[in-house]
Amino acid sequence: MIEDWKGILIPCTIYNRSIGYFKDGVDVYRKIFKKLGITRVVEWEFKNKEEEDLEKLARAVGTISNSDNKKSLIIGMDHSLTAFTGKNPESIDYIFFDAHSDDGWKDVFSCGSFVNFMKGDCYFIGVDEVRFKWKAERIDTGKSILLRPREIAKKQFKKRIFLSLDMDVFPIDITPANRANAYQWGCGEMSPQQVKDISLNIIEGKELIGINVAEYVPCWDHKDTEKPHQTADLIVDLLTPLL
Repeated sequence: MIEDWKGILIPCTIYNRSIGYFKDGVDVYRKIFKKLGITRVVEWEFKNKEEEDLEKLARAVGTISNSDNKKSLIIGMDHSLTAFTGKNPESIDYIFFDAHSDDGWKDVFSCGSFVNFMKGDCYFIGVDEVRFKWKAERIDTGKSILLRPREIAKKQFKKRIFLSLDMDVFPIDITPANRANAYQWGCGEMSPQQVKDISLNIIEGKELIGINVAEYVPCWDHKDTEKPHQTADLIVDLLTPLL
């Protein structure tokens, strides 16, 4: 039931040479929560235009998320916000839809290494085949587990599931408002229907404890498209059956 959910809003930041980092589209984020029917929303306010310390921010989000028995829908910035969500995380499977596996070699907590700081198993769906090759050759020393979509039906997941959807798992023409587009990183090739079907399949008979929507930058929605809320509408469509 939608009454079981609360929202956590962390404005996504992109870099502008003249002003440094800035947050974008808070009003659009609010409209997403409103369309979904989530009325209780905690908003994070940045103290300045520089990026917050990511580990500090992720721990703060975890504290807010774990503070009661409400399930959390976290929208904004990157997957690192999920690193400390979930009570008894060892009992949770974290499912990431993402074009990149975020478990690099860095010892410092970052958006590219946060998985190595997490408890519980972390599965990534939608990562390109090159990264699968790295895993096979043990070049990538991180802890993320990469799954091809065809392997999911055979996987036995835990009873408690946390889903995280990175908008760059889709091609740019489907979700132009993703931060990978802003920074010209590579994007994935999954379809919205594929992500929806896989998500519903994974959570069937399970307890969905929370959802994260990452890397959504509203100002890029209307930059190269006549649909000013194309990505936002997709987010609402993806989340509605899950909630």
